Amino acid sequence: MAVMNVHDPIRLIDQQRQEFALLKNLRQHATPRNKALWAEKCRENLLFIHDYVSKYGWPPASVVDEDGENAAFLMTQHGDAKGLLGGAWTAQATQMQKDILRAMQKDGATPGYIAFVTDRVRYNQGKPQLYGTIPEPQYPVDQPEGLEARRSQMGLKETQAEYLLRMQKGDHLPFRPLLQDPDLLRFWDEEEKESDTITHGKNYDIRAIIKFSGAILGVIAMFTGFPMLGLGVIFTSIATAPYLARKYDEMLDRRDERLERSQVDRSPVEPSLQPAHYHHKIDYSQDPDHPAHRVEIMGHNFANTIEKQRAGAISLEKT
Repeated sequence: MAVMNVHDPIRLIDQQRQEFALLKNLRQHATPRNKALWAEKCRENLLFIHDYVSKYGWPPASVVDEDGENAAFLMTQHGDAKGLLGGAWTAQATQMQKDILRAMQKDGATPGYIAFVTDRVRYNQGKPQLYGTIPEPQYPVDQPEGLEARRSQMGLKETQAEYLLRMQKGDHLPFRPLLQDPDLLRFWDEEEKESDTITHGKNYDIRAIIKFSGAILGVIAMFTGFPMLGLGVIFTSIATAPYLARKYDEMLDRRDERLERSQVDRSPVEPSLQPAHYHHKIDYSQDPDHPAHRVEIMGHNFANTIEKQRAGAISLEKT
């Protein structure tokens, strides 16, 4: 009897975008609760993708489009939660990543994703990396004389030095050279830009306000016969701006924590996903476990992917 195993790109993308929403919130307010929320979502996603791959195999881009495979890769890559859940989970997560890696190699995953997951597994095991994807300049490389050839074979279009320089400049997309889809690349660039604005916006705005106010007061003092006082005000505002901005952010964090504690209904609400839309939003505003409130899902040929799935075209048949 034939059993139809249907890959579900919509579920893959939705599952991963929930984790990214929590990551954006963590970048905004790095509270212990937000760290725990993000780490638990990483654990949940790794369990999900491990079970998914065990049942259906790895979802390659040829089957779920590039955005679907990218979501599966990110769930795999982030599943260890960067050690926030302790050594026992890191060890368990590494074993699951190894299981997924075997499926990736067997089922035609994008080679660059295989390189990233391989290095992540070796990193968690304390072994030298093979492909130079760990964004730590001093982390050792196995057989470094063949590194650039291996990177080229896996579709990593930069040298390791170029890759590390890009990451040091603040690029949040290690996998950028692997993205062929301009819509998917644009989506991630927009999300990361918004995330940077959220991370630094209030802090740097407050710094600028303090410095500007100090400069105005200082100039006024200088032109009204108090030059030393004016210079003192200017230099004091410049020196204290980072501290005051940090205190302002801490005040916002405490306010958010008070709001979280004041919520009565903490029962989770399942997000409502309407797959007929190519570019839509999922409303998490009623779910306290999704403090970023809104997740935007977008991907090239997303509507086409959905139509293919409805038509049964995106399926694998096993006996």
